[in-house]
Amino acid sequence: IMRPLGASKLQPSEGNNVLQSAGSNCALRIFSSNYVFEAHTAYKLEVEVFPANGSGSLGLVAESPAARTMKGALAEQQLSGLKRDQWNHVTLEWQCEPDSGEEGKRIGIFCQDFEGAALDNVVLKARVAQ
Repeated sequence: IMRPLGASKLQPSEGNNVLQSAGSNCALRIFSSNYVFEAHTAYKLEVEVFPANGSGSLGLVAESPAARTMKGALAEQQLSGLKRDQWNHVTLEWQCEPDSGEEGKRIGIFCQDFEGAALDNVVLKARVAQ
Protein backbone atom coordinates (compact mmCIF):
# COMPACT_ATOMS: atom_id res chain seq x y z
CA ILE A 1 0.00 0.00 0.00
CA MET A 2 1.40 3.38 -0.98
CA ARG A 3 0.32 6.92 -0.22
CA PRO A 4 -0.71 8.90 -3.32
CA LEU A 5 0.23 12.53 -3.94
CA GLY A 6 -3.16 13.69 -2.63
CA ALA A 7 -4.21 13.95 0.99
CA SER A 8 -6.24 10.77 1.21
CA LYS A 9 -4.63 7.40 1.90
CA LEU A 10 -4.80 4.90 -0.94
CA GLN A 11 -6.37 1.54 -0.11
CA PRO A 12 -7.14 -1.26 -2.59
CA SER A 13 -10.74 -1.23 -3.74
CA GLU A 14 -10.91 -4.96 -2.89
CA GLY A 15 -8.36 -7.43 -1.57
CA ASN A 16 -4.79 -6.61 -0.68
CA ASN A 17 -2.99 -5.75 -3.92
CA VAL A 18 -2.92 -2.62 -6.05
CA LEU A 19 -0.68 -1.39 -8.89
CA GLN A 20 0.45 2.22 -8.42
CA SER A 21 2.73 4.39 -10.52
CA ALA A 22 5.63 6.35 -9.11
CA GLY A 23 7.76 9.07 -10.68
CA SER A 24 6.95 11.02 -13.81
CA ASN A 25 5.84 9.80 -17.23
CA CYS A 26 4.95 6.26 -16.09
CA ALA A 27 3.87 3.84 -18.80
CA LEU A 28 2.80 0.21 -18.66
CA ARG A 29 1.98 -2.29 -21.42
CA ILE A 30 0.82 -5.84 -20.74
CA PHE A 31 0.23 -8.26 -23.61
CA SER A 32 -1.39 -11.64 -23.11
CA SER A 33 0.80 -14.63 -23.84
CA ASN A 34 -2.25 -16.89 -24.31
CA TYR A 35 -5.02 -14.86 -25.96
CA VAL A 36 -5.49 -13.08 -29.27
CA PHE A 37 -8.34 -11.00 -30.66
CA GLU A 38 -10.92 -13.08 -32.51
CA ALA A 39 -13.46 -11.95 -35.11
CA HIS A 40 -17.12 -11.69 -34.09
CA THR A 41 -16.04 -11.14 -30.47
CA ALA A 42 -16.83 -8.20 -28.19
CA TYR A 43 -14.31 -7.29 -25.49
CA LYS A 44 -14.95 -5.42 -22.26
CA LEU A 45 -12.14 -4.11 -20.05
CA GLU A 46 -13.19 -3.27 -16.50
CA VAL A 47 -10.79 -1.68 -14.01
CA GLU A 48 -10.84 0.35 -10.81
CA VAL A 49 -8.72 3.52 -11.22
CA PHE A 50 -7.48 5.87 -8.47
CA PRO A 51 -6.18 9.03 -10.21
CA ALA A 52 -4.11 11.31 -7.99
CA ASN A 53 -3.49 14.15 -10.43
CA GLY A 54 -5.90 13.53 -13.30
CA SER A 55 -3.32 12.97 -16.01
CA GLY A 56 -2.83 9.96 -18.28
CA SER A 57 -4.98 7.38 -20.00
CA LEU A 58 -5.60 3.66 -20.10
CA GLY A 59 -6.95 1.41 -22.78
CA LEU A 60 -7.10 -1.69 -24.88
CA VAL A 61 -4.63 -2.28 -27.72
CA ALA A 62 -3.57 -5.02 -30.14
CA GLU A 63 0.09 -5.96 -30.37
CA SER A 64 1.72 -4.07 -33.26
CA PRO A 65 4.69 -1.77 -33.91
CA ALA A 66 2.41 1.18 -33.03
CA ALA A 67 1.49 -0.41 -29.68
CA ARG A 68 5.13 -0.24 -28.59
CA THR A 69 4.85 3.54 -28.62
CA MET A 70 1.39 3.54 -26.97
CA LYS A 71 -0.31 4.53 -30.25
CA GLY A 72 -3.28 2.93 -31.93
CA ALA A 73 -5.61 2.41 -28.98
CA LEU A 74 -8.72 0.38 -29.78
CA ALA A 75 -10.56 1.85 -26.78
CA GLU A 76 -9.14 4.51 -24.45
CA GLN A 77 -10.18 6.41 -21.30
CA GLN A 78 -8.56 9.67 -20.23
CA LEU A 79 -8.02 9.86 -16.45
CA SER A 80 -8.72 13.62 -16.49
CA GLY A 81 -12.48 12.99 -16.49
CA LEU A 82 -12.41 10.84 -13.35
CA LYS A 83 -12.85 11.88 -9.71
CA ARG A 84 -9.46 12.44 -8.11
CA ASP A 85 -8.25 10.70 -4.94
CA GLN A 86 -10.94 8.03 -5.00
CA TRP A 87 -11.68 4.79 -6.81
CA ASN A 88 -13.49 5.10 -10.15
CA HIS A 89 -14.94 2.14 -12.04
CA VAL A 90 -13.96 2.37 -15.72
CA THR A 91 -15.38 0.20 -18.51
CA LEU A 92 -14.04 0.15 -22.07
CA GLU A 93 -15.62 -1.88 -24.88
CA TRP A 94 -14.43 -2.84 -28.34
CA GLN A 95 -15.53 -5.39 -30.96
CA CYS A 96 -13.24 -7.30 -33.33
CA GLU A 97 -14.69 -7.41 -36.83
CA PRO A 98 -13.88 -10.13 -39.40
CA ASP A 99 -10.76 -9.42 -41.47
CA SER A 100 -9.74 -6.49 -39.26
CA GLY A 101 -6.06 -5.76 -38.72
CA GLU A 102 -6.37 -6.70 -35.04
CA GLU A 103 -7.72 -10.20 -35.66
CA GLY A 104 -5.21 -12.82 -34.48
CA LYS A 105 -3.01 -10.29 -32.66
CA ARG A 106 -2.24 -10.53 -28.95
CA ILE A 107 -4.53 -8.66 -26.60
CA GLY A 108 -2.93 -5.79 -24.70
CA ILE A 109 -3.79 -3.35 -21.94
CA PHE A 110 -1.87 -0.10 -21.58
CA CYS A 111 -1.55 2.86 -19.23
CA GLN A 112 0.43 5.94 -20.11
CA ASP A 113 1.45 9.15 -18.32
CA PHE A 114 -0.46 8.06 -15.23
CA GLU A 115 1.76 9.61 -12.57
CA GLY A 116 0.40 8.94 -9.10
CA ALA A 117 -2.52 6.81 -10.33
CA ALA A 118 -3.33 3.29 -9.19
CA LEU A 119 -5.15 0.33 -10.78
CA ASP A 120 -7.04 -2.51 -9.12
CA ASN A 121 -9.39 -5.32 -10.21
CA VAL A 122 -8.35 -5.33 -13.89
CA VAL A 123 -10.67 -7.75 -15.75
CA LEU A 124 -11.00 -8.37 -19.47
CA LYS A 125 -14.16 -10.18 -20.60
CA ALA A 126 -14.92 -11.57 -24.06
CA ARG A 127 -18.20 -12.73 -25.58
CA VAL A 128 -19.32 -13.79 -29.04
CA ALA A 129 -21.02 -10.81 -30.67
CA GLN A 130 -24.53 -11.19 -32.03
